[in-house]
Amino acid sequence: MEHYFFAYCPLSYDGDFFPEAPPGCSLTPLFPASPGLLLCICHITDQLQLDANFEAIRPYLVGERLHRLLHSGMRWPPSLALARLRSSEWPAEQLGLDAFEERMAPLLAQCLERQNKIPARLLVARGFDGELERGEYYWVVQGHEHSRWVRWVTPDYRLCEGPPDLFHWPPEGEPSSGT
Repeated sequence: MEHYFFAYCPLSYDGDFFPEAPPGCSLTPLFPASPGLLLCICHITDQLQLDANFEAIRPYLVGERLHRLLHSGMRWPPSLALARLRSSEWPAEQLGLDAFEERMAPLLAQCLERQNKIPARLLVARGFDGELERGEYYWVVQGHEHSRWVRWVTPDYRLCEGPPDLFHWPPEGEPSSGT
């Protein structure tokens, strides 16, 4: 059994907008789906509480095709980060959930299919900048050790930028963990 699922979570306002987690869950926001809703990964923290409230959550679950694509994206996090970046460029419009899924599914599939064309490398962080933890591995998707900056995928599937010396680069000619 999976310990997470994908659902649209309504936004609440308490001085700042934030997604409301379903009962028994914590959230990782992925994509704004429409005004007032975010597509999120719902991590199950209390199965009994979730089960007791599941009928109220059921209408907000993503469809099967998008679920499969998102699940695949979690196996290659750069695809979710790239889809998140590209979807942020969409014009702000009121889309229904079906229309959002019709737009998101091909974008995510395209990002997954490009995984052999993107020079992503799994590198260990040597520094700390608020988004990185020293000693943990991150997907670096743009730049190299001699670049002015690199882009990497955060644990919540965002792209961040910083200097390449934040990462340990393998010696020339030696492959990194992700290549």
